[in-house]
Amino acid sequence: MNARQSHLVARAEAGLVILKKPEHQAVWKDKKPLRFTKLTVEVAELAKTIKSEAGKQGLALTGSAKDKKRERKELVDSADTLAKAMTRCLRSVRNEAEADKWDLTTSEWRDLPDLDLSEKAELLALAAVELAKGPQKDKALEYGIDEEAAAATEKERMDFVVVMNLPVSSLAGRKVVTLGLPALLKQLREKLGEMKDLILQFRKAAGGEALITAFREATKNRLGNGGGDDEEEEDEETPPPTPPAG
Repeated sequence: MNARQSHLVARAEAGLVILKKPEHQAVWKDKKPLRFTKLTVEVAELAKTIKSEAGKQGLALTGSAKDKKRERKELVDSADTLAKAMTRCLRSVRNEAEADKWDLTTSEWRDLPDLDLSEKAELLALAAVELAKGPQKDKALEYGIDEEAAAATEKERMDFVVVMNLPVSSLAGRKVVTLGLPALLKQLREKLGEMKDLILQFRKAAGGEALITAFREATKNRLGNGGGDDEEEEDEETPPPTPPAG
C-alpha cells in the first residue's frame, strides 16, 4: 500500500482503540444508533482484511517513477477522450444528469488521486459499454463510443493499476489482490465517514463530548490538503508526491 492507503487504515485502527476504552465504550456500545455498534465490528474486520491483502503483495509499490508517470498519462488521455465523447453524446439525447457525471476537464482528470482516477475510469468504461449496448447505441456509435473504445480505456486502467500495485512475489492471484484492495479501501473510507456522522448522536450522553473529541483526533487526516483538518475533506486524501523520474 502507498502512504495514503496505509494512513487510512491507521486512522481507522486508531479510532477503534479510542472506542474500546472503558470510559468511551460505555457511551456508545449497544446504544442508539445501533448502526454505530455494528460499524465498529465492520471497520475492524475491513482493516484486518486490507492488511492481509496488502501483505499478499509483498513489498511496496513496484515500477519506476517513469513507468508510473507514463501509465498515468496514458490512462488520463484515454479516459478524458472517452469522457468527452460520452458527455457530448449524452447531451445530444438530453440526458443531462448522466452527461454531468463525465463532464470533467482534462485538468480535473489529471488532478484525481491515483485510487480515485482508477475508480472513475472503471465506472466510465462500464457506462460506455452500457451506452453502446443500450437503446442509444446508434447515437453512441456516431460519437465513437462502442465496446472497443470502452475496452481500450479499461486496458489503460489495468496497465496503470499493475504498475502501481504489482505484487513482488508472483503474478498468481495478482488480479484479485489488485482489484480487491481499491474496493476494500473505498468501503473503509465510507464506513469511517459513516461513523463520524453517527457518533454525533452521542453528544448529549454523559461523556459524549469527550468521546467525539477523542475519536475525531484519532481519525484525523494528517496527510490532507495543505495540513487542513476540514472534516468534509478528510476522505478526499491527497496522495504523497510522486518522486522525480530517474
